[in-house]
Amino acid sequence: EDAAAGVSVDGQPGLRDEDLTLDGRYLYAVDADSGRVFGWSVDSGGRLDPVGSWAKLPATAAGLAAS
Repeated sequence: EDAAAGVSVDGQPGLRDEDLTLDGRYLYAVDADSGRVFGWSVDSGGRLDPVGSWAKLPATAAGLAAS
């Protein structure tokens, strides 16, 4: 299987910004094209597992800050 870390939807561009939580356990990314935020948990080896996505971002969303 080919690795595709941080891809929200295969074959479609759109990620604008991403950030790790301060404890390094979660990665979040804004996909401004789809108006969604995508999240992944990060295990101790750096593997990403999807935790969900959330819709209805405002059209002006341009960045992300995780804490």
